[in-house]
Amino acid sequence: MHRFAWLYLEGLGVWGLIRLVVGDRGSLLFAVNSLALYMFVPLPLVLGVVAYTRRWDMLAGFVVAAAAWIYLWGALFLPNGSTGDVEGPRLTVMTYNLLGFSRGPESVVETIRESDADVVGLVELNQENAAAIGRELATEYPYQTLTPGEGVRGYGLISRVPFKELRGVLQDDGWVGRPIVIEFDLDGVAVTLVELHAAASPNGWKARERQAHKLADYAREAEAEGTPLIIAGDFNATSTNVSYAIMADALTDSWREAGAGFGNTFPGASKSQTPGSSRPAIFGISAPKWLIRIDYVFHSREWRAVSARNGRFDGHSDHRSLIVELVLKR
Repeated sequence: MHRFAWLYLEGLGVWGLIRLVVGDRGSLLFAVNSLALYMFVPLPLVLGVVAYTRRWDMLAGFVVAAAAWIYLWGALFLPNGSTGDVEGPRLTVMTYNLLGFSRGPESVVETIRESDADVVGLVELNQENAAAIGRELATEYPYQTLTPGEGVRGYGLISRVPFKELRGVLQDDGWVGRPIVIEFDLDGVAVTLVELHAAASPNGWKARERQAHKLADYAREAEAEGTPLIIAGDFNATSTNVSYAIMADALTDSWREAGAGFGNTFPGASKSQTPGSSRPAIFGISAPKWLIRIDYVFHSREWRAVSARNGRFDGHSDHRSLIVELVLKR
């Protein structure tokens, strides 16, 4: 029994070393790193083995592994503290992957309404959902730019505040659809917001890292100019992937600042619910819902996230939305 426990602890150590040295190089390593959270599921059993066998040397291995879990995810379960002392104009941002194959426009419209967001970024926007959004939400969101497409390449953004779209920014052949970059005024301050859909699939690890570097450089340029920045969207990577680390080095992850728990956003609808869903199935059995978090709202230091939550599941998409309230600090 203790031999299996030691093999498991050694396996965790090998993974940690490979992740540190090699990162996501290759689709297999990217996939393993994406699901690293579930490598720690058997860890409590090791403590049981220690108690049963009295192998106290194994306790040290357990402590190291537990410390690694706490370092990677422990802060997600700590109280976020009071936000009442944060003064400044507030903005609620929603990022929402609708799934390009979804055929539930009524549910999409209701999900957006329920969010009460000021700005809503949309990826995988198809013609049917775009028509419903433009028709049903024109009063609540009078400022819209919608570019629907077939499959997963459509995109759009709707807003309660007027904005100017910036073209030719963050160009890269690997994006799933074109990033939307807008500039708008918030209480006299010029603010920039980006909504994007990063390269997909484990094979896209290199493109995602390239895109993350472009976004990080863009964030540093905005910081040098004193421009408050928000970057939101489907990044197709978890917090244990390299592209996330690149982003987190330049910006703050709103969920880590103001969310509670893992906040997983993917996968949602099964292939039987929505043909074209990315939720995997093995021998016809769908994988569990909400395994990983790949949708984010990152922000620059001028902002503070005071709340972060997942939107309701619309029943058709393989994602659920992320809704973040931000304060532009005085």
